[in-house]
Amino acid sequence: FFTFYEVMPKNKLGKLSRGSGGRSAKPRKTSALEVAQEASGLKAPVSRPNDGSSKGARALESGPKLGKELPKLSSGKVAVPWTEAARLRAMKELSKTFGDTVGSAFSSRSWYRHLEGWLWRRRFVSTGDDPVIPTGPEVGNDNHLLARLTAAKWSKSEIHAAMNTLAIACEKAAAAVQTQAKKAPVIEKQEGGVIRFTFGGTAVDCKRGHIEKLRALYTSATGAAGGGKHFTEAAYCVLARYLASQGG
Repeated sequence: FFTFYEVMPKNKLGKLSRGSGGRSAKPRKTSALEVAQEASGLKAPVSRPNDGSSKGARALESGPKLGKELPKLSSGKVAVPWTEAARLRAMKELSKTFGDTVGSAFSSRSWYRHLEGWLWRRRFVSTGDDPVIPTGPEVGNDNHLLARLTAAKWSKSEIHAAMNTLAIACEKAAAAVQTQAKKAPVIEKQEGGVIRFTFGGTAVDCKRGHIEKLRALYTSATGAAGGGKHFTEAAYCVLARYLASQGG
């Protein structure tokens, strides 16, 4: 449904080094796989954890190797409002569980950023069918989170319990995504410069200018004046999926 790309800074793609003659060497070529590994956190970073412990460093260095396959971001099914609404609600509950479980290891301003990173790393190893919520035997085995909790002085038993809680929460969230058709319209309502789409009590917001651009593109592609009901449903699905992919 979506394909996401992360733009890496130029200094990530090749670093210049000084040789003995003072001349700049050619940048080391970095494969797309290495860029993806570093961006997702699956490739061990050079720096050590904050506490400098060798235990935490080994945890980072022993991270799983990324295979040739990119994460499966689409289930191949047509997006429908009732499924996307259920997925968004389930993801919000999963995000709350993450914050309640390991949020104390991060600052109040950064835990949500760590949630997003954790979700994307787990999607790389997910074996489930859901395009957003990761599931499978490797979901509870995140070496990056392990290193962060180790650096925060968590005990082995505390880390194991937290990882297990998150894995169970993922399975529960995926199971909560209902696919049964529910006859209900998507309600579009403008509130100032924001347009709100609501389905079954689950709302998503977007700036009016962005929606009007989407509507114009949709009208151009389909010939439907103003987009109509089908545009409203499609816009809701896009926004709900986008929010869910970020953690709700």
